[in-house]
Amino acid sequence: MESRTAEKKRIEWIDCARGIAILLVIVGHGVDGFPRALIFSFHMPLFFILSGRTSRYSADTREWFEKMRMSARHLLVPAIIVYLMRTTVTLWQTPKLLCDLSYWKGFIRTFFFASGVDIENSGIFGGVQVGAMGIPWFFFALFFGRTLYDYVHMKFSGKWLAAVCMAVSVAGVVLGKIQWMPFSLDIALAVMPFFCMGDFLRRVNLEKVTWKILTVSCALWLITLMAEYPDWNQWTYMELAWRRYPLYPLCYVTAAAGSLFWCEVSILALRLGRPASLFLFLGKNSMYMLCVHMMDYLWQPFCYASGPAFISLMKKMMVDFLVFLAVMAVRNKRSS
Repeated sequence: MESRTAEKKRIEWIDCARGIAILLVIVGHGVDGFPRALIFSFHMPLFFILSGRTSRYSADTREWFEKMRMSARHLLVPAIIVYLMRTTVTLWQTPKLLCDLSYWKGFIRTFFFASGVDIENSGIFGGVQVGAMGIPWFFFALFFGRTLYDYVHMKFSGKWLAAVCMAVSVAGVVLGKIQWMPFSLDIALAVMPFFCMGDFLRRVNLEKVTWKILTVSCALWLITLMAEYPDWNQWTYMELAWRRYPLYPLCYVTAAAGSLFWCEVSILALRLGRPASLFLFLGKNSMYMLCVHMMDYLWQPFCYASGPAFISLMKKMMVDFLVFLAVMAVRNKRSS
């Protein structure tokens, strides 16, 4: 999804962090309790932060429109393709749905809202139920969030930029409590501070890893998470798809601290040399891996058919990775 020129300028620790994050996404969807809370408290915010760190921002409106067009091609097109592929599989499994008008109405509603989870009541949009699109919500939130931050970055700077991002975030969180917006727009608003944090990290030399940064970020991450998640039987940690922002804005501190900790871990992992190559490979192609993960409902029945939960998760991850390798082999053959 990146051009050859862009690949030459890649920052390895960012690719490593993305590789770790995409693995944690898969793990997070297969575990419960505190391990899930640990992962969900930062894993999607980390992607937004890294996007803010690597994005090149527009100097004028013309450039902004061009970047928006390119971003739509890289983010929205894959999400739509995967959604259509899932629809095709559903119709192949249940052909009678082809003539079911209610199914197609649901298809349109699901696409319109692009929600990661079911919406039981769409409020001002008619009070109808909306089926989940699933993981593609992230592509929509990333596209609209990054595009909006690029525009805000073009108009404001310094403290004003941070203040506007916080104000927009508050609006997104409030909307998430009142009315989930089409195309996950309320999430795109809510995550503005993460893009701002990534932009700020341009001026910080994270590669000079210190135990102080590791210790403080880890402690802040875990302590604040425990404040938000006192009961392990309740989902009271941040979960963007569900619009859960516990003790807002403290949950943003948790996400920022957890992301910073794993950025530093990624830099340390690179010092291991060859063992870090898997994370680098996954990080460079994290969007492909995420697209594969969107389709893994096809082999989930096999993976979760029997055996302990840990074994089932390992089987699912193995199949995900094998399908990912097949996709990359086809991509490389086409581009060669």
